[in-house]
Amino acid sequence: MGKGFLATHGVENQDLSSLIMRSCRAKKVNVEMRAIVNDSAATLLAQSYRDPSVRMSLILGTGTNAAVYLPVSSLHPSKFGDRPESWFSDTTHVLVNTELSMLGKCSLPRTYWDDQLNASHPLPDFQPLEYLITGRYLAEIFRLVLLEAEESIVDLFPIPPTWRTTPYSVDASLLAIFEADTTPTLSLSRAAILPHYPPDPKTQISAPDLSFLRSIAQSITCRASTYLATALHALWVVRCEAEGLRPNTDESRVSVACAGSIVEKYPGYRQRAQRVLDELCGVGECDEGYSELSDLEIIQNGCWNDLSGLGNAIYIIELPDGN
Repeated sequence: MGKGFLATHGVENQDLSSLIMRSCRAKKVNVEMRAIVNDSAATLLAQSYRDPSVRMSLILGTGTNAAVYLPVSSLHPSKFGDRPESWFSDTTHVLVNTELSMLGKCSLPRTYWDDQLNASHPLPDFQPLEYLITGRYLAEIFRLVLLEAEESIVDLFPIPPTWRTTPYSVDASLLAIFEADTTPTLSLSRAAILPHYPPDPKTQISAPDLSFLRSIAQSITCRASTYLATALHALWVVRCEAEGLRPNTDESRVSVACAGSIVEKYPGYRQRAQRVLDELCGVGECDEGYSELSDLEIIQNGCWNDLSGLGNAIYIIELPDGN
């Protein structure tokens, strides 16, 4: 969603299941479409299967999303569409796909570079939070900052030509290398950036230049992880208020399942977000007998890969017909 894909052209208002099954039958693929589950909901389902404290989930890679487990009473009846009265009498809680990426337009501070990115985007203001915290856009903000630095810093090293002319020509994986590089001369960073230049044995980038690049990346991702933590904390507050829970109690403590390349692999991102969550939740201000853990913890997946895919499988197994 919002990534420039053309797959939606010509299929608006059509049933996704029918479209997919039609293609499968044409290719003689012997499968049956039983459910289409959002990735944030599926990730929550999968992780809660082994950790009963999971009540929220986070997707953070190229894009972002989150899901939260809430009481039915916290949502307006119109959100549930046409359901029988028996459903409302039997159901106490629902798993809510929040589409978190679309929030934050008027609540989060933005910079000149954010406004540049937003103005040039095919869908300006469509996913404000996503434009501030995810892999696709972290690298583009980095590129825009560097372009302005080139204009204002006299002795700045030459920027790769494609970075000047091509939007989204920098990948977040490069920023990750900058941040993870602990070599004395930042040799790993140098090896990663040199292929972005035309072949020229004279191309030189000094350690101070590389340190400058790393400082830009760190500033961008530090802000991003802070904004992420703020958004997750807001969802936690919504849940606590809906359930009538008091902070810093066993009942208010929630684990957040996560999936996505940035939250799982980008060096330091999850840890930075967790530190901010700890501050927001007031770690240390605990009732007697309650361990000094944050009310909100982003948990690692451990040995489980593709939580969203696993969540779909769990959902299918739990369907009422038992097949």
